[in-house]
Amino acid sequence: MSLSVDIRFTGDRELALALSTMDRAVQRRLVTTGLSAAAQPTLALARELAPKRRGRLAASLTIKPLKSRRSVGVRIVAGTRSRLGIRKNATGYYPAHQEFGSRRNRKQAYLKPAADRTRTFVLNTMATHIWSAIRAHMREQGVKS
Repeated sequence: MSLSVDIRFTGDRELALALSTMDRAVQRRLVTTGLSAAAQPTLALARELAPKRRGRLAASLTIKPLKSRRSVGVRIVAGTRSRLGIRKNATGYYPAHQEFGSRRNRKQAYLKPAADRTRTFVLNTMATHIWSAIRAHMREQGVKS
């Protein structure tokens, strides 16, 4: 499952202008930092909703930046097979079976419900978190805001 939301800073001209004055790599870093901060409530809720058989799945959930040249974003991912203690010769991947179900097990979704329940809050706080990242960057550079 890939849940993505296309965000354009058309409504916040000041934010778009502040970002446009910076190098592209700095823009990407600041937006990624802001998006990571905005995604924290989704991560916390996904950990809370994740099945707790051993607790490894919830503990393994992390926020990772997207690896794309064309877009900037973050995603919440489950740990690797080895981190989750899944045997090398096992045929399934526990986090996917929990999220989507399988022939033998009903689904116990945790990521999509977390994203659905926190979407409005995350969208409303993204610009605030990106502004915070910009201000911190400006302080590091010795520029007064």
